Amino acid sequence: LDDQFEGNAFINVLKIDIEGADFWALEGAKKLLQSKRIGHVFYEENKERMKALGIKAGDAKSFLESLGYRVVLIEGGEEAAISEYEANIR
Repeated sequence: LDDQFEGNAFINVLKIDIEGADFWALEGAKKLLQSKRIGHVFYEENKERMKALGIKAGDAKSFLESLGYRVVLIEGGEEAAISEYEANIR
């Protein structure tokens, strides 16, 4: 995503749903996120698929929080197969 949105482009809402690889998409938007050029992020944790890909539950949340975003659970939780989250600029 960083390569696709150069300059001062601002993304109001980014919705990610790529079957467990949502964290990788966020990593690809690191510059946009660091510069607070994404207002809101919606993503999922598909735990079974993430395990197969070698991605740990909570990686996306930790990553976003480290960049100054507040992450809130929308639906699901630890025991749910799929959990949905919203992140926004603090």
